[in-house]
Amino acid sequence: MKYKLLKGALAVSMAVAFASNAYADDLPKTSLVKQKIDIDWIGNDEWMPEDSIENEINKSSVEKVKRSQGSIVNPLASVDAKIQVLSLMNKKGEGTTTVGGPEFKAYTFDFWQYVDSMIFWDGPIPTPDVIDPAHRNGVAIYGTLFFNWSTSTEDNERFKNFITEDSPGSNTFPSARTLAKAAKYYGFDGYFINQETTGSETSGKAEKTIALMQYMKDYAKNELDYDIRLSWYDAMANSGNRNHVNGVSKANHYFLEARDDGQVPADEFFMNFNWTNSTINTTRDTMKEINRSPFDAYAGFELQAGSYNTNIRREDLVGSDNKLRTSIGLFTPDSIQGLSLDGEDYHEQERKFWTGFGGDPTTSDDSFKWSGMARFVRDSTPVTSLPFNTFFNTGHGKGYFIDGNLSKKDTWNQRSVQEILPTWRWWVRSTTDSKIAPRFDFDDAYNGPNSIAFEGNLESKSTNDVMLYSTDVNLSDASKLVVSHKAGANSTVRIGLSDDANYSDDSFIYYELDTNNPDWLTETFDISNLAGKNIRAIKIQFVNDEATDDYKFNLGQLAIVDDQSQIQAPSNVEVLDKIVHTAKSAEAIIKFDRVPDAAYYEVFQNVGGNEEHLTSSSSNYIYLDRLKRAEGNQGTSQEIYVRAVGKNGTRSEKTPASIDYEMDISDTDSMPEESENVVIGANVLGVNAENSGELGRNALSGTISGNSDKWCNNYSYDSWLEIELTEPRIIRRWVMDHAGAGGEDPYDPATGKGGSMNTKDFKLSYKVNPEDSWTELKVITNNKLNVTDISFDNDVKAKYYRLDIGQAHNGTPWGATRVYNWKMYEAKEDKATSPIPMPYVKATNTRDDLYDITFAEIPANTRVKLFADRDLSEELASFDSKEKAAHTFNDIKLPNNKGIVYYQSIEEGKDPSPVMAVVYKARESELESIAIKKSPNTIYAQGEDLDLRGASLEATFANGSKDEISLDNENVIIDGYNPNTLGKQVLTIKYLDKETSLEVEVKSIDDLKSTIKAIELPADFKTTYEIGEDLDMDTKLKVTFYRGNPIELALSDKNVKVEGFDSSKEMTGELVITYKDKSIKTKYSVVKPVINYQRLEQKIADVEGVLKTDDNLTPASKAKLEKTLEDAKKLLNNANSQDQVDQMVTKLDQGLKSLTSKANKGKLDKLIDQANEKAKGNYTKESLDNLKRKIDQAQKIYDDENISQIEVNKISTELARAMFSLKKEKAFDKKELDQQVKEAEAKLEDIKNRSYTEESIKAYEDALEKAKEALENNVNKEVYDKALKDLKDASLKLEVKGEANKAKLKNLIAKADRYDLSKFKDENKINTFKNDLNKAKEVLKDKNASQKEVDQAYSKLLRSMFGLR
Repeated sequence: MKYKLLKGALAVSMAVAFASNAYADDLPKTSLVKQKIDIDWIGNDEWMPEDSIENEINKSSVEKVKRSQGSIVNPLASVDAKIQVLSLMNKKGEGTTTVGGPEFKAYTFDFWQYVDSMIFWDGPIPTPDVIDPAHRNGVAIYGTLFFNWSTSTEDNERFKNFITEDSPGSNTFPSARTLAKAAKYYGFDGYFINQETTGSETSGKAEKTIALMQYMKDYAKNELDYDIRLSWYDAMANSGNRNHVNGVSKANHYFLEARDDGQVPADEFFMNFNWTNSTINTTRDTMKEINRSPFDAYAGFELQAGSYNTNIRREDLVGSDNKLRTSIGLFTPDSIQGLSLDGEDYHEQERKFWTGFGGDPTTSDDSFKWSGMARFVRDSTPVTSLPFNTFFNTGHGKGYFIDGNLSKKDTWNQRSVQEILPTWRWWVRSTTDSKIAPRFDFDDAYNGPNSIAFEGNLESKSTNDVMLYSTDVNLSDASKLVVSHKAGANSTVRIGLSDDANYSDDSFIYYELDTNNPDWLTETFDISNLAGKNIRAIKIQFVNDEATDDYKFNLGQLAIVDDQSQIQAPSNVEVLDKIVHTAKSAEAIIKFDRVPDAAYYEVFQNVGGNEEHLTSSSSNYIYLDRLKRAEGNQGTSQEIYVRAVGKNGTRSEKTPASIDYEMDISDTDSMPEESENVVIGANVLGVNAENSGELGRNALSGTISGNSDKWCNNYSYDSWLEIELTEPRIIRRWVMDHAGAGGEDPYDPATGKGGSMNTKDFKLSYKVNPEDSWTELKVITNNKLNVTDISFDNDVKAKYYRLDIGQAHNGTPWGATRVYNWKMYEAKEDKATSPIPMPYVKATNTRDDLYDITFAEIPANTRVKLFADRDLSEELASFDSKEKAAHTFNDIKLPNNKGIVYYQSIEEGKDPSPVMAVVYKARESELESIAIKKSPNTIYAQGEDLDLRGASLEATFANGSKDEISLDNENVIIDGYNPNTLGKQVLTIKYLDKETSLEVEVKSIDDLKSTIKAIELPADFKTTYEIGEDLDMDTKLKVTFYRGNPIELALSDKNVKVEGFDSSKEMTGELVITYKDKSIKTKYSVVKPVINYQRLEQKIADVEGVLKTDDNLTPASKAKLEKTLEDAKKLLNNANSQDQVDQMVTKLDQGLKSLTSKANKGKLDKLIDQANEKAKGNYTKESLDNLKRKIDQAQKIYDDENISQIEVNKISTELARAMFSLKKEKAFDKKELDQQVKEAEAKLEDIKNRSYTEESIKAYEDALEKAKEALENNVNKEVYDKALKDLKDASLKLEVKGEANKAKLKNLIAKADRYDLSKFKDENKINTFKNDLNKAKEVLKDKNASQKEVDQAYSKLLRSMFGLR
């Protein structure tokens, strides 16, 4: 009996589970390289790397070099402090590989000179394009061992398995061996352990964890001859429980204590982010006590939201000498991507982060919240041996140059070929005010993606020194200096070499370059005269005798070598794997023999007769992701070429190889181009909130270059963003990339897990004109998908669009708005059907000239047609799919031993797809055996046909090749099945001339309908409960039968038995659920209410830092935030729910945003002084009264510490206007004052010579001066009269020197001394009395006291005596 597809309603209903997703878990690959390498490192003793292409391509190719340190160039840099960086190095979107990509904007980190260790935060196995540049720069790189911030049973079990010993008490751990072997195999340096799980399986397990860490180091060193390092995060404490100490103390110091032989468990300790001056003091004391350097502890900075807008907290970080007290730990400095406009701007933003806003690593400006890392630590150089060569390759570009000519026009990144870049970026000294400005130039290069451009408007008689490299290399009598450069006319350009570790100016020996050539020029200088010298620095100098505007000089290569022999060419190039996407595009993996002394390798492809750069790599296993052919590529193959680039800068001859497409370039259509995303180029009109390092504009970029290449708003969860397109557009398709698209808790539709950070509720609105109201276009609610792609009908053309976020997430404790991309298209979707990928299609020669054409997956409601010719005139077969499934066209007769079958698919309601093709070949090897690969259903109802869908055979041929054959293939014959005979049956399965067997069982339908196959809980069944929390008895238990539809029963159903649940105390238990004869068991845990306070702790620290350091805040706004801070501290560790904590974080954020700086009143102060002077002038009463009113108002505003800048600006304007509006009054007679002044001046000398008191003479002189001013200036009558009166009074009040009359004061003091103070109650009045009495006695004793002073003392004492009564 030969079986094909099932027939009948019953058969179809039984088979739907198999047919709906045939091959879904095992579809042919459409790309050759994974996003990242994962290994099973939890409790795996047997892990050994497979001998595979994928593993080879993911190994590091560069050994870590030694580094040296020269003179400290920044006076505030520490000698001992270090920096550890925890970065998300790779983007997480689709199409990401471990070995580079097509994007120019990528995290091509290049400030290695300040870094001691780099943590690959993405996972346990760093990718080779991260390891290679780290090692080339002498930096250790670690993988991350991450244990969730969790109390769940699942996570506790995971940690338990991690620290499981080979046998109890053995202190040997399979997990440790796996991790040690992986580090050596892939070529990285250790692990960062982030252990934040807490619960029954972690409590009391600190010592065991430490034993694992020590064993991992021992095993690596003694068994693998490989040293590894470990870094520990401040989470798990000595108790084994989670406790963020924010430093090192007696609560967590076990992880740092050395054992007797001096080996430490953790080489570095990364302190949690909320450290303070106090916890740093404790850290230093504890580290000293356990004989560890305080610089093995790293004060952590959380940079994800703010990057260089984060407060560096110098007041706690540095000591009295203004230098670091511990080392620095940087968490996610890759967030700089959120501030970068593109790949070129990335370097400018990164320079601000690492060298500071001044852009000079030798200077320190502590006036900003942030200081560059060059201010804190000294630089290190990997240039410690020869040869040294650099083309300044940054590891990414907009193109690729060979000998100054553009060889590639596409953007790309491949960090493994990043070269050693200048140590100091940029240390420039000029003899004039016009400094030359260096930058990476991605539009012109000698070899690679970029050169260094030196630009500026230079003054005459100017000298610009640009310090480039710190080095530590010894020269020989064969040493040469090689420089490739371009342009720079009208200046003298010299390369300087210094053998002074302090880089003194007079220590440099210079080599002058020829700048008369406008094109690239390579010059080689004999520097054998420096043999035996140790070169410590390289600089470039520009001397200009004449002023030069728009000056530009490009430096493309710098090398010091002892041997310039051409590097040998790679040999034995072979293609290991390939995927042909179309007749014009493919990808492949090649390998070749390593070349001694090669720095890296370049691969080129023949595109239409032109040699184009394809990629570069440090590895001899290279992934070629963008192979392409064009008109001019004749035949069925494409030539590629491999060159080695030597460490001495030479390039080898090319070694050819070929990629066999097995078809001409005309044999398929090209893939359709993507529709235009009309959001690109849009302007942000407004955004209600954005993190300082994750701006709203990032959502418009169309890229996901990293974790911070998004719009993120931690301040409020209801967010909005308004944009203006470049022109009005009709939007019919709207795509949103949410958190999961960027790798943040992605949603898995198969399990229903994840998606907690994805935007839940949001809508799109538009308006045609700026003044219009917003009109709703589309609303999305209850979303959990990583990407929402919505098409809709719309005929309105608009330029202005608004995105509203109603609910930003689906319940994460790390709540925030996260939008990676907001894309919009005018077309709903492509009218053409998407082609079925060519890797999904294969042709199998079954016998003679007959072939099976198998499609691994055909979309639902799609017709597929096969054709014998490119013109599609000879149809071979067709098939209409009703649902997504695999399909085989059987026994297609085809001519010759090799050829091409063309195919086209047509989705219902769409145009035909582009034409694709599959190559067929006659079988060259005999079939040797067959075996069941994917078993079909083996239990059937009486009378039911076999269900073969989704089942397959594995066919093995004599040459060792294997093929997968579907059981519903017409060439598969199945004998021995009788659907009417009850009981077990052994079937014979034949394919061609080979056979195998399969046992099935036939039961009555009634038996199968009542026979339970399985019971299962939903994938998201809750397994962690808080104390006192009830089990959700409404949870549905799914019951499936061997036949018939499944049913769902609530746990509360009378036929369902639930045992083992107890939430009365903290515990781990096992829940047993039984329905009839089937039971399932699942573990659960009961915990204390789990509330994540980490964000609140961090926000409290942020607020305290601002309040402590910002002295320019208005008292009112400061007091309001201080009150919120007080409430936050009370809530810390005392909240009833996570929502309460999240709301408090939002309040603190809003409080920070609401802080008001004190207004700048300098201008107002000057205006008030000017107005007061003006008020003395002779102006009309009305205009003068108006000015005085404004002066009074201005003075009140000036005295108000909480006044806003707006109010200050407003009154300043009004006061200035009042002065401007003054109207002059008629002049009046000043004869009397004139006469008084003349008389006073005549008597002045006589008065000075007579025995008047100095005080009364001074008053007389002051009155005279004021009178003269009133006489000379245009003062008003009021000022005039006062000046006249004051002068007359001063004359009358001249006081003759002599002992004052103190009799009254003496009598009053005697009376006061007799007061019995015990009779009085008011302490303030008593104190005033005592103070006035003491002062009166001092005046009484003072022989030089004037009568005025005596009288004043008498009056004050008398008043205080009356006050007591």
